[in-house]
Amino acid sequence: MNPLLLKNAVEFFLSSYSMIEIARCYPNYKKDQIIASQCIDFIASDGTMIDLKVLKTGVEAAYGRKPNGKYSILTPGLIMGYVNILNIPQYAENRMILLFIRQRELTYRNPILAMNGKTYESVRTGCAYGLEFWNAVIQTDAEGIRLCSYKCITDDILSGAGLYSTGCTVQPFPT
Repeated sequence: MNPLLLKNAVEFFLSSYSMIEIARCYPNYKKDQIIASQCIDFIASDGTMIDLKVLKTGVEAAYGRKPNGKYSILTPGLIMGYVNILNIPQYAENRMILLFIRQRELTYRNPILAMNGKTYESVRTGCAYGLEFWNAVIQTDAEGIRLCSYKCITDDILSGAGLYSTGCTVQPFPT
């Protein structure tokens, strides 16, 4: 699916309070803002920064496995880029959310952790600075795009449980 369409759907879900734990009470967002040479997808009026990563090759690719020559989404460089932003005094107290978007639920409950030590240490550092990891599952059908579930997975990633998502919040996005 077109990543721009997914980005627009996420904006709709955030603005319509379908992702209330992320959006809180700040539904107004600036899109595609450059901070410290990094493009952040959304910045809420309260300063919360949300960056989207669409998982195309599965959980293993997000953690570092490279099936079919694909590159990892979670890299030390990416995480440290967020840490650099959170080190800037005007952003130091803001929330920084890395939101993984998946287009279908997992068919298994225990994803294999494939994060190497350097990536894990950068994730721990990022979390110490306030970086949060969230997972959202979006489903597309003839009627539109639905948010099936979303969950904060920061503790799961740090504990090795992975990108598993539970719960269900269904909100259609008009297509």
